[in-house]
Amino acid sequence: MNLVECSANTSEYVAVHAAMEPQRPAILIGQQVVSYGQVYQHIKNFTVALHQLGIKEGDKCIVNVSHPYVHWLLLLALENLAALSCSVRPGEGSTLLALMKSMDKHISEDAGPKNAPVELVPVSLEWVQAQLNARIDDVHYREVLRFLAPHAGQRIKRSSGTTGGMKTMVSSNRGEETYLKGYSEIMGFTRDTRYLVANGFVIGSVHLCATLCLRLGALIIFDRGENRLELIERHKVTHVRFFPQQLLDTLKEMETRALPKPKDLTLILGAAPVSRILWDRVLAVLATHMVYTYNANECASICVMGPEGEGAVRAGVQVSIVGPDDRVLEPGQTGRIRVKAPNMVQSYLDNPEATKNNFKDGWFYTGDAGHFIGTRRIKLVGRIDDVLNFAGFKNGADEYEVQACRVEGIQEACAMAAPDALGVDRLVICAVATPAADRRAMVQALKNAYPPYITEGARVYFVDRLPKTENGKLQRAVMKARVPELTGGYTL
Repeated sequence: MNLVECSANTSEYVAVHAAMEPQRPAILIGQQVVSYGQVYQHIKNFTVALHQLGIKEGDKCIVNVSHPYVHWLLLLALENLAALSCSVRPGEGSTLLALMKSMDKHISEDAGPKNAPVELVPVSLEWVQAQLNARIDDVHYREVLRFLAPHAGQRIKRSSGTTGGMKTMVSSNRGEETYLKGYSEIMGFTRDTRYLVANGFVIGSVHLCATLCLRLGALIIFDRGENRLELIERHKVTHVRFFPQQLLDTLKEMETRALPKPKDLTLILGAAPVSRILWDRVLAVLATHMVYTYNANECASICVMGPEGEGAVRAGVQVSIVGPDDRVLEPGQTGRIRVKAPNMVQSYLDNPEATKNNFKDGWFYTGDAGHFIGTRRIKLVGRIDDVLNFAGFKNGADEYEVQACRVEGIQEACAMAAPDALGVDRLVICAVATPAADRRAMVQALKNAYPPYITEGARVYFVDRLPKTENGKLQRAVMKARVPELTGGYTL
């Protein structure tokens, strides 16, 4: 293959850092520091070992290993063999079994599901330790090294959004490079970055942030400690990626323990829009900088966002707002958001129906509703199936949730429409409140927050936790299905 046609593997960036500064810290695992020289040697070892186990160019491989550094090395080695990788969590059960139908190899530390329709490639603790201790030379490594063509598949990603079943897609080498370019423009990573991995590589943004760090010569921190605030302080973390519940839990701990604000921390957010109150609260007590992006696995970063779900469409990305008939709507009119972006995914694996519904004429149709509020500025309203209609007034569920979260004592909220005894849709709010909050006072504040045509017949339920997807998005459909089982509700 002509190398001019190929992008550099992440391992090549590591090799450059290893050649220039072999002792430079690359990975921190607990108290153990792994240098760039050691990481490069480990990558070479794992690449040759996987080749010997029969992994070949184009293989679609599930990586099912719990140790984050070993998992990361396997992903880098698969990239070096021009194989496709898909990260999963151990014990995913039926979800994993469904995924296997589209895969070739299952690289796992355990036996996995019985009668799995995929070849098992076992990686025992002894095997891993042998690769960490090996000394593969550059000549042997170069013999098995392969380079990905621009349009060759590199990473297999999964997405479910807030509703519907799992969708699986292949991101190309050029697509991943587009993702990384966007991240380098937005995240503020530098050679001095100290990035705390707070989630698994099954989350696409975690994989991308770690990749960008290695390419820059920065430090990636893996730590199994559960207290994130102590990890941030101990390791002098500069960047961390939190999802909504992690953020709320962290803020609660900071305020309960009256902890000092970390020094110069950049907090990376995603998933649901962030209210102005929460945004200001984070900047006051936790982070110096916030990076909030509107992303999709199918087309990378779409917008750089601010509070309340408003943001500017990134350069090189096209966005339009369309109605049910695909007619482009005027600014201010709410409809479905569709996107065109460089090197975006064009279909789902083994799911022609979802492909037909979401990819049309070069556009990716997101499941999100929104409208334009200015030149290249959009407002996210919510999921397209979460636009609520009361008395002819249409608003996204997010609008009601933002209002609810402005009430003192309410940490999170889920808004939905549910029929009353006469079959008329009424507003239902399910809220997570602080333990000491006065529920009746919160209910009265909620009643004052909405106009009378909204509060008529509306109900509020207080719950311990709201259901979320694996990447932190609120599952309103799941919560709505639980409403008939809830007791102790309050009428607005």
